[in-house]
Amino acid sequence: MRGNSTSFCNAILNGSEVDFEREWKSLSTSLRNIHTKNASSLSFEELYRNAYKLVLKKKGEPLYIRVKEFEQDWLSHEVGPRIFDEIPPSLLAAYNGAQLTVNEKRVAGEKLLRSLKSAWEDHNLCMNMTTDVLMYMFAMDVKLTGSFGQDRVYCSDNRKPSIFNASMGQFRDFVLRAPLRDHGSLTLAELLYKVILDQIQMDRDGDIVNTALLRSCAYMLEGLYENDEEQEQNKLYITSFEPEFLAASAEYYRSEGSSMIAKGDASNFCRQALQAAINEQDRCRSTLSSLTAPKIRAVVETELVKKNLPEMISQETTGIKHMLDNDRLPDLEMVYELSSWVDPRKEELKKAVQKRIVDQGEEINSTAKNASEAPPPTKPAKADADKSEEVAKGPTEKPINQQTAAAVKWVDEVLQLKDKYDHVLEKAFKADQGLQTGFTRSFSDFINGFERSSEYLSLFFDENMKKGIKGKTETEVDMLLDKGITLLRYISDKDMFERYYKKHLSRRLLMKRSVSMDAERQMISKMKMEVGNTFTQRIEAMFRDMSVSEDLTTAYRKRIRDLGDVDSQKAELDVNVLTATMWPLDAMGPPNRDGEKKPTCIFPPEID
Repeated sequence: MRGNSTSFCNAILNGSEVDFEREWKSLSTSLRNIHTKNASSLSFEELYRNAYKLVLKKKGEPLYIRVKEFEQDWLSHEVGPRIFDEIPPSLLAAYNGAQLTVNEKRVAGEKLLRSLKSAWEDHNLCMNMTTDVLMYMFAMDVKLTGSFGQDRVYCSDNRKPSIFNASMGQFRDFVLRAPLRDHGSLTLAELLYKVILDQIQMDRDGDIVNTALLRSCAYMLEGLYENDEEQEQNKLYITSFEPEFLAASAEYYRSEGSSMIAKGDASNFCRQALQAAINEQDRCRSTLSSLTAPKIRAVVETELVKKNLPEMISQETTGIKHMLDNDRLPDLEMVYELSSWVDPRKEELKKAVQKRIVDQGEEINSTAKNASEAPPPTKPAKADADKSEEVAKGPTEKPINQQTAAAVKWVDEVLQLKDKYDHVLEKAFKADQGLQTGFTRSFSDFINGFERSSEYLSLFFDENMKKGIKGKTETEVDMLLDKGITLLRYISDKDMFERYYKKHLSRRLLMKRSVSMDAERQMISKMKMEVGNTFTQRIEAMFRDMSVSEDLTTAYRKRIRDLGDVDSQKAELDVNVLTATMWPLDAMGPPNRDGEKKPTCIFPPEID
C-alpha cells in the first residue's frame, strides 16, 4: 500500500502540469452537491485524488482560497437568506418593542431556534464531508523521497486553520453576524440572544419551553470562537452570549429580591432563594452550558441573597427573632445556608442571634431583680381552727427564702436559654464555630451585666447541695453540677463567686446541711478542672479543716470512753478547728461593731 501511494505521488509529480481551473470546476460542483444533499452519486475516491493532485502540484494555496470563497458565497447567499426568510415577522416586531403574548413569543422564538439549529447541523455535516475530500490538504503528512522529499501538508506548513475550522469562522461571520435585511445593524446573533433570554425567562416563570432546542443553540455557540485561534476563553458563548445572560439574570434577581422582601415573609424568601439557585444550576446543565453554572450561582448569591439578607433577617414578624422564639429550626437552617453563600463568617446572622440572646437574657435578669425586690408574700388567713390544726399536724419542710427562690429560678431560666441555643446551634447552624463563639460572648454579656450573677449561681449550688440533689442518681447529680459549671464559665469576676461560694459552703459544712459530701467534693473537682488549682486551694483547705476537726472529735470521744467514768449529764460537743485565713470571716462569728454588745454563749441546761 505504501509503495502504491509513493508510485502515485511520483507519477503526479513527474507528470504534466495540472489544469487548476478545470479541476476546481469539477471539485466545486461536487462541493455544491454535498451542500444540496445530492452527494450519493459522487465518487469520493476520485475527489480525494483530484484534491491530492492539486496539493502535490503546489496548488494548495489557491485551492484553500477557493474553498473558503465557495463556503462564504454559500453561507451568504443560501444559508443566511433561508434563515432570515423563516424568521416570523412577529419576532422582529417584538424585538422592536411590540407586545406579544407569552405563547406567541415562545412559538416564534422556537421557530427561529429550529431554523438555526438545522442550518448549523447541516453546515457541520457538509464540512465534515468536505474535510474528508480535502483531507490531503491538511490531514495527511506525506513524506516523499529524492529531490521532492518534503512535507506537502499545506495547512500545517502555512500555519493556516483547517478548512473545517475556517468554515466555522465563516458561519459566525456570514450567518450569525450578518445584518438582517431591512433591519439596520441588527444581526442574527443579537436576535438569537434575545430569543434565548426570552425563553429562559419563560422557563423561570414556569412556562414550558423546549430545553433541548435551547441546548442545541448553546452548543453551537460553544463550538464557535471570536477568532481563528480557537482558545477556550474566546468561545462565542463565553464572549458574546454569556455576558448578556448574566446581565439579564442580575436584573431579574435584583427585581425578584425586592419583590420577595416586600412580601415580608422571611421563610418564603429563604425557600425561593434556595430553589432559585438549584433551578439555575439545573438550567445550566440541561439548557445552556455547565460553563455558566458557577457564574450564575454568583449572580443569585449577590443580587438575590447578599443584597437582601440583612433586611430579611431583621424582619420583625417573620425574621430571625420570630424563628428563634418559635423554634423554627428548618427556617433557621435555610437562613444559615444562605448566609454561608455570601459571608463565610455569617456576620449578619450572628449579630441578629446575639442580639436576641442578650434581649432574652436581660428579660431574665429583669424578672429576677423584680422578684428579689418584691415584698415577701403575706400568709393567708386561716379559715378555721380545724384547718389550722390539720396543717400543723402534717409534715412540713422549711420553704426556701425569697432570695434563694429568685436565684434558683434565674439559674434555671439561663440554663434553659443555653439549652435552647445549643440545640439551635447543633441542628440548624451545623455547630458553626464562629456562631458558637458569638453565642458564648452574648451569654457572657448578659450574665455579667447582672450584678448578682455570682451570688445567684452560688445560691443555686447551695440550695441543691442542701436539698436539690436529694433522691437524685449519681448521673443526675453530675449533670446538674455540669450545668452549674457551664454558667461559671461565663462569669468574669470569679473572685466574687469564690467569696459567695465559700460563705455558703462554710454554713453547709459547719451546720452539717450538705446532703452529700461526695457531691461537695465532686463539685470542687469540677471547679478545679474548669478554673484551676489556685481557685480551689482555700475551698479544699476548708474541707481539710473539717476532716481534721472530725478526727480530733472522734479521738476525744474515744478517750472519754476509754476513761470508763460515764457522766450521766454529759453534753455532746462538736468542736471545729478552723484555719482563720482559709474561712470567710462570717464563719468565725459576726464582727463586733463599736457600741454593740458581744453575743453571749448559751449553754445546755445540763452544764449550766
